[in-house]
Amino acid sequence: LIASHKTGLHDIAGLAYSKSNSLYAVDFAWIKTADGGLFRLDSDGKEGVSTVKIASLDKPSALAVGADGAIYVTVFGTAKKDAKEKPGTVVKITGKL
Repeated sequence: LIASHKTGLHDIAGLAYSKSNSLYAVDFAWIKTADGGLFRLDSDGKEGVSTVKIASLDKPSALAVGADGAIYVTVFGTAKKDAKEKPGTVVKITGKL
């Protein structure tokens, strides 16, 4: 073990570095899924990290950074009662993150 950092997140389901070398995490937040989303993990310069919420997402499960620099996140979602469509999606997040 080289390092262990508290993030304040609940259930980190995936990590990825962006082209700009920023570290991102998706938090499933199983106990309180409304807290889930995509977060940037910023170094505090003292062996710790702070989190910046980029987007609220309904049960995110994985992420990847595309060749275009966008972050792609798979989301389980929540099925609506009697819905015929499945709630899973892939979300593309762009812009200055």
